[in-house]
Amino acid sequence: MNILDKFFPVGNFSLGIGLKPGLVLLFLHWFGRPLFGLLIRFEPYLHRLYLKLGRNR
Repeated sequence: MNILDKFFPVGNFSLGIGLKPGLVLLFLHWFGRPLFGLLIRFEPYLHRLYLKLGRNR
């Protein structure tokens, strides 16, 4: 990950690979997939909500 950060700066590795960036990646890996599945299931409703809020980009 440290070598990858040298070529493609991710943003979480400003101080190198440490405990905090490692935990952030682990958290995103564990909880990202269920969150993505949930957001995909409700995407039409969220799209309508975004349009009503005026965030139609």
